[in-house]
Amino acid sequence: MNSTTNMNVEPEKKEFETVMKTCKSSEKPNAIWRVDLLDWVQTKDHQMCSPLIIRDCFSQFVILCKAVLSTDFESMAPLFKGIFRKYGLPDCIQTNSQAPFSSVEAGGLTRLSAWWLKLGIHHETTTPDQTDGQQTKLDFFTKLIHEAIRPVRLNLRAQQIAFTKFTREFNCVQPNQALQNKLPRELFHPSHRILPRHTPSMRYSNEFDQYQVNANGFIAWLGTHTYINQELANETIGAKMISQNKYDLYFGSLKIGCFDTDSNTLTILPSFHLNPNPSRQNPADRVPGHHPKYSDDQLIDTPSQADTKTKTEIIRNEIGSLLESIQDRRPNSSSELKN
Repeated sequence: MNSTTNMNVEPEKKEFETVMKTCKSSEKPNAIWRVDLLDWVQTKDHQMCSPLIIRDCFSQFVILCKAVLSTDFESMAPLFKGIFRKYGLPDCIQTNSQAPFSSVEAGGLTRLSAWWLKLGIHHETTTPDQTDGQQTKLDFFTKLIHEAIRPVRLNLRAQQIAFTKFTREFNCVQPNQALQNKLPRELFHPSHRILPRHTPSMRYSNEFDQYQVNANGFIAWLGTHTYINQELANETIGAKMISQNKYDLYFGSLKIGCFDTDSNTLTILPSFHLNPNPSRQNPADRVPGHHPKYSDDQLIDTPSQADTKTKTEIIRNEIGSLLESIQDRRPNSSSELKN
């Protein structure tokens, strides 16, 4: 009978290769697309949305500026499918190291980034301490987006109209000094890589043993259940023996971990500054009735999961005290009712 592995999970060691492949500098359209989710915005009719920005790093062409209501896979995947059908597939997608793009589990993978890999798109994450100049460009572009957001519009439709207007002016009206006073649309063209009708499955050569990840993120490994990554549920991973007691684990061409059967230790990759960022959670998960103070033109963050849990406990305690107070005031017998 299989049992759950009681293993030690260690951080990445220096000798292990970097798993997030670094894409070459963007020297042509569709080499790198930059994808960002900005902080949640609340319209004046109290509708929450988050600006999703997709742009080509070479031409600075804004591919999409969309107010999204949720950042889960079921909401994000259709948006990306529509973009891929219209503009083709990029060689690489660059994001920050936050959900829904990255996780703290094996490979740093989420359902979204795993899907990109299956389509043959490399995923590159950036961190605040990078020094290649991309962060400066991103900060400047984000400032422009914030100017497009303010003042916050009346409703979601009006907010999206403002985003669409910004996209049209940025791409087609105002010349960009960084592009030698050319327009982004003059430098951008769709990719020659088209979206396949069906998402391909990961395939491995004969030197790999293949394992199916179950719905809870485990694989059946040497008579035990070994946890890998729940974001890879129902996917197939490959295990390659590198020595008698050591295996490298892969999702496609991406190395996601190393397993030592002697010490029963799984080393997950990567282990760098991944931040799930609880502020990216759906505003629908907030405590009912809790609304942080804000002005009409102010961006607001969603409360963290810890804060939400604390507020929930406070509300439950208050409700409990109120119910006890009501119970104490009820008459104890029919005689008290008559009196």
